[in-house]
Amino acid sequence: MSSKRDLILAATQELLSKHGFHGFSMKQLADTAGVAAGSIYNHFENKEDLILQLHLQILTDIASYTFASYDDKATLFAQYQHFWLQFWNYCLDHPTAVLCKDQFDHLPPKQKAVQSEKIMQLFEPLTRFFEAGKSQKVFKDLDNEVLSVLSLETSSVLARLQLMQQINLTEENIKEVIEASWHSISK
Repeated sequence: MSSKRDLILAATQELLSKHGFHGFSMKQLADTAGVAAGSIYNHFENKEDLILQLHLQILTDIASYTFASYDDKATLFAQYQHFWLQFWNYCLDHPTAVLCKDQFDHLPPKQKAVQSEKIMQLFEPLTRFFEAGKSQKVFKDLDNEVLSVLSLETSSVLARLQLMQQINLTEENIKEVIEASWHSISK
């Protein structure tokens, strides 16, 4: 059975994906979660804290999913394919998480800074991957965040478009996209 905190986070994700940060009230949230409005404040300081904790929970889930069965001994391209496909599959399997992404991208920098160390720890395998690629002179010597945007970010953007039925990527298209995004970071 889910805890009240989990019910609140799930309801927040659902409402956030449909209505945005300002598009739902705490009463709506309580009704959707099936909890008393006061119990929200037993778990979260305020709406901003709730959104930040949801953001961290989604990133934790993404990292767990993306790095599951990851083999750091595989070739860099095989590792890249694994990351890209795992991220793609997570996005397709968790549409509300993907649809919330824009809300999280627009959080004030001060709020994001609170979580930055935790996020760095979650995505440490990706940091090691980019550093290995740069040290082996396979990747362009760019900041890891830039490498991530040029490469793996394509996965979530395209998944969102696929979920919104704006595109329909086939398995063959996905292979081509992986190749193209790989070339955007490789020398």
